[in-house]
Amino acid sequence: MKDMGADAIRTSHNMPSTMQMEVCDSMGMMVMAESFDGWKDPKVRNGYGKLWDEWWQKDITNLILNHRNHPSIIMWSVGNEIPEQWKPEGVERYKHLTALCHRLDPSRQVTCGMDQPDGTMWAGFAQVADVPGYNYRVHKYEEMMKRLPQGFLLGSETASTVSSRGEYFFPDTVAPNKEHPNGQCSGYDVEHCWWSNLPDDDWKMQDDYNWVTGEFVWTG
Repeated sequence: MKDMGADAIRTSHNMPSTMQMEVCDSMGMMVMAESFDGWKDPKVRNGYGKLWDEWWQKDITNLILNHRNHPSIIMWSVGNEIPEQWKPEGVERYKHLTALCHRLDPSRQVTCGMDQPDGTMWAGFAQVADVPGYNYRVHKYEEMMKRLPQGFLLGSETASTVSSRGEYFFPDTVAPNKEHPNGQCSGYDVEHCWWSNLPDDDWKMQDDYNWVTGEFVWTG
């Protein structure tokens, strides 16, 4: 990954191992260490929401106390596509998580991967973030920037481009959710999932606007 130009890793969606952190330290690979894929509102019936009240503070504390002395850590992520990101209670949980992170490590900022830009702006969720992180929705970046008080944003999850090595189909047109008879994807890198976009779209935003601070591509 580093040889191809990547300089940072996002550890979705759980605490990274000590070995991974030591390797990143030694190679100069920056890390956004992530904690949760869900908070109290469940994504699935038997998910972390059942444990939230008892364990969220313990798990954040464990993450930060274990890894805050690793120089490769550049920020903490406290969630990914959280169901309550457009609710008032989600805003309060985000504030509590951020405050705990700051108390345990005042030197680093906190983010959360948001995938509902309109809802998070309406609820005030995006506005309380140290680093507003957006998953996909690159077509919304300029609109969000007009409303974000932070003055910048991060592509906390991007791309989801699909490709099969050695498989080429014509015409080579850009298409979401394209299906081919043999079950493969085009190797021309012109196909992507319905919720995402081509890498070129993200790179263009980063080239054109200095308020896009970078991206984490799904997946390495």
